[in-house]
Amino acid sequence: SSNDATGSLPAPIVTTTPGSPVTFMIGASASNPPARIRWQQSTDHGVTWNPIPGAYSTSYTRSSPTIADDQSLIQAQVSSLVNMQTTSTLLRVWQVLVNLEDPENPWGAAIDASNNIFVVDAKACVKRIDHTTRLPTVIAGQCNMIGVSSGDGGLAVSATMTGGPSAIALDAAGNVYFVDNHSVRKVTTSTGKISTVAGSASSPGFSGDGMLATAAQLNQPLGLAIEQSSGDIYIGDHLNCRVRKVSASNGVISTVAGSSSCALSGDGGAAAAATLSGPKGLAFDPLNGDLLIADNGNNRVRRVNKGTQIITSQLSITTPQSIAFTPDGTMYISCDGAQLSVSAVLPGSSLSTVVAGNGIAGAY
Repeated sequence: SSNDATGSLPAPIVTTTPGSPVTFMIGASASNPPARIRWQQSTDHGVTWNPIPGAYSTSYTRSSPTIADDQSLIQAQVSSLVNMQTTSTLLRVWQVLVNLEDPENPWGAAIDASNNIFVVDAKACVKRIDHTTRLPTVIAGQCNMIGVSSGDGGLAVSATMTGGPSAIALDAAGNVYFVDNHSVRKVTTSTGKISTVAGSASSPGFSGDGMLATAAQLNQPLGLAIEQSSGDIYIGDHLNCRVRKVSASNGVISTVAGSSSCALSGDGGAAAAATLSGPKGLAFDPLNGDLLIADNGNNRVRRVNKGTQIITSQLSITTPQSIAFTPDGTMYISCDGAQLSVSAVLPGSSLSTVVAGNGIAGAY
């Protein structure tokens, strides 16, 4: 519920979810003659207001909000008769946000060409949020059913996962790839079927370079990126301190960055001979195709040149977790640990600017 507090726009925001009641209250006191209360709603940002039928008391409950109520405005107007003249006072305006089902600890998101959002949910499922309706649909896994990975070859919505999925990425055809514990799985959009493309969800370790990725081992991968032109899959193999690649042409896995130890070395040399420490997020620079690595344990973002495969440190930043680019080449980096912020880096720059977060956990 939401209590009144007189003031002016911008309207305070009241959030709810589809079907969850929300109550608005005002503090109008009794008067002689008594005040007349009228609750109104606007769905066009306050241009027009429509009376809400039967809403005349000091509180109003929207018993079953729908997605159509999102972004609407609710206001309470009080009228009274003073010296034979009617006066009206606007006590409060609220903005209503109808949120979708809240993912439980979402670990990653990706956006397709139609601006639909795909989210990996720690409840052991993957959801697609429609750009137009903003309603979520489970496309893989059975939410809250965690235990053993199963279902390969069948419909993804009937599959189960060993743990909450972490990273997610889409290829040029719109197929969905996500991390399930120690494996990478794929949902083929055209069929809705699921398969494992790398690792084994229940078998952590390091093995398999030069072999089919389905016979290899990964160890808590936390990063995923698809090179769109080739379809090659890049995996941030977190506890193996490597970035590994699954070739789209033959399914063979190889190491493209990092080596046998978790450390910091190798800048200016071949990425496959360098060392990393707990790599997490991965992304490709849209301007030149370079691979960017959130080298979490080394507190820096590292760049692998597409043509030469030479690795360098682009910038130092505390505990980088994930990386994303806008089409103009601006890089955004989210940081975990004590940092808890998002920073922006302009194309060609080694300087970052915090654009969200202040290092304090919370939602406000």
